[in-house]
Amino acid sequence: MNGKEKLVIIGNKPYFNFKLDSIIDSFDRNVRCNMSIPNLNNGTKCDGWALCDHVYENVITKPLTEEGLVNRYKTNYDVGKIREFYTNKKPTSEYSFFLEPRTMGVNKNICNDLLRQLGSPHIFSKDPRMGYLVLFWALQYDVEIYVSNWSITDEERVTYYVKQYQTLGCGTKTNTPYEVPGHDAKSEVSILRWLHQNNHIDASLCLLEDEEVYSFIKDELQPTQYIIDKLNS
Repeated sequence: MNGKEKLVIIGNKPYFNFKLDSIIDSFDRNVRCNMSIPNLNNGTKCDGWALCDHVYENVITKPLTEEGLVNRYKTNYDVGKIREFYTNKKPTSEYSFFLEPRTMGVNKNICNDLLRQLGSPHIFSKDPRMGYLVLFWALQYDVEIYVSNWSITDEERVTYYVKQYQTLGCGTKTNTPYEVPGHDAKSEVSILRWLHQNNHIDASLCLLEDEEVYSFIKDELQPTQYIIDKLNS
């Protein structure tokens, strides 16, 4: 991977110890998903936001007031994070854009068709989460794709703003290991790992341990030299 524009897709898995801001900010462009806001040790910039259908409607096409957005999502999302998102939902660069599944032209069937074309033994069994829709949208363009703050193993799900799980620092943690209602997280992880292993994307940053000094989890997947050099620079 070199010579092309470098796009990083930023997920919602928090890091508490290893400092990621400068690493994430060093990519050419980035996309965040749903109510993921910057400046949470997940980079300080926001080129674009990818919003699922209902968030896109409530924020862009038929925008709710701050209180309306809180009332719509307070059952599932942390109210403080909803308010932060409402206040800060402005992409911060000349590349500003918002995305949603219909305008991206991706869905489960299109993603699975592309996986078959690439020769993947894995496909989505349920609708992909927003980050995966962005990933497969980006795969149709001539860019280098990097992902950060995503789960790449069958670990407990941790996220910045989902309220229905126990609070843990700035993130939240599920009581049930790796459960994502409405989606199949295990098949998603298999797809992510296969795409990295076959050099279609670079998911090396997802292999980071959350330690003050960088190290990688023990895994058959290997980080790329590009990311190792970036971490050492």
